[in-house]
Amino acid sequence: MSFSQIALNNGRPQPITCHAWNADQTLLAFCPNNNEIHIVKHNAGKFEEFEPKCILKEHDGVVTSLAWGHKYNRIISCSQDRNAFVWQQGSQQNQWTPMLVFLRINRAATHVKWSHNELKFAVATGQKLVCVCYFDEEQDFWVSKQSEAFESTITSVDWHPNDTLIAIGGTNNVIRMVCSAIKGVDKKPPIMFGAEKSPKPMHVIAAFPVGGWIHNVAFSPSGNQLAFATHDSSLGFITLPSDRVPDASDVTKVYIKGLALTRLLWLNEDSVIAGGHEPNPTTFHRSGGKWVLGKAIDTAETRSSGPQRRGSMMSNAFQKFEAQSGRGEATVAKKGVETLHQNAITDMCVMSRNGAEVTKISSVGLDGRLVIWDLQSVESKLGSLKL
Repeated sequence: MSFSQIALNNGRPQPITCHAWNADQTLLAFCPNNNEIHIVKHNAGKFEEFEPKCILKEHDGVVTSLAWGHKYNRIISCSQDRNAFVWQQGSQQNQWTPMLVFLRINRAATHVKWSHNELKFAVATGQKLVCVCYFDEEQDFWVSKQSEAFESTITSVDWHPNDTLIAIGGTNNVIRMVCSAIKGVDKKPPIMFGAEKSPKPMHVIAAFPVGGWIHNVAFSPSGNQLAFATHDSSLGFITLPSDRVPDASDVTKVYIKGLALTRLLWLNEDSVIAGGHEPNPTTFHRSGGKWVLGKAIDTAETRSSGPQRRGSMMSNAFQKFEAQSGRGEATVAKKGVETLHQNAITDMCVMSRNGAEVTKISSVGLDGRLVIWDLQSVESKLGSLKL
């Protein structure tokens, strides 16, 4: 593994709220916990300089989520300022043109996700609604349709592979699924969950309680399963039935001993990795038809070669000054957790795949660190990611 860290001018680490990679992982976009989007160049596992090649500044509030569409090379950003922008790269590498999305909301935008075909994207909001956005050719503008059948802030959205069904999680402990078909953009929505006819666009077609504040939802690669992270330190799974609407009886939860997980990624159809307030990413596996806890991947064995530290780090002089002025210590004490992430993980992204298997991921956190995890290397050192 390797990590890089950004820092403020005074040397203190700068938290990272979200990040996204372009298609070939040569560019990284991230938000350093403010209204800016920084884009840095990444080459062969190394950052040439962890100083931004480009800074995008259209937002007025903290950027809460980023998504980089690989098919058309477009970035979506959403923010606490209640706006979302679609960024299109210009003729020059460091030139990005923003286009405001017509969301029509009066609360913060909390999460954004492209559909698989990148013709639509969904924006979660604090206004108890989800915006499904698409490009209107006649108006030459990104517009939105809203689904409003919710009772709380929406914290996470994810697209089914059919690009019609959206899974939605919020702070009222209920997952809902909405048909997001847009006339003129999508074909007639497919019949789902044993219904007699196609669902109505922007209507909720399934809802079930999961027993906890929902931080993240994600469909499996096939779309037959849904995983979700809740605030009760558990990861939940549901296999979607084909002949009826899913309900609470279909939910399986796996608990961990640590802090709550807030972000998850599917590694394949039978494996998930998750992190969050627990700063050590942990795997989960389906074995014998049941989901079980796997292994934490940040261990002494996987760190045996030592992390590759790049970028701007807190200076030794500043650490010594802080130790003397803040704690009255003559020398810098070796403190902190042993994991690469020293604070909560705020976002995780897939970097590369080998067929259907995810082989490399990245994570960012409140400690200002970006960690790149080579899962094949981790598995070779641990023997297996399963218990």
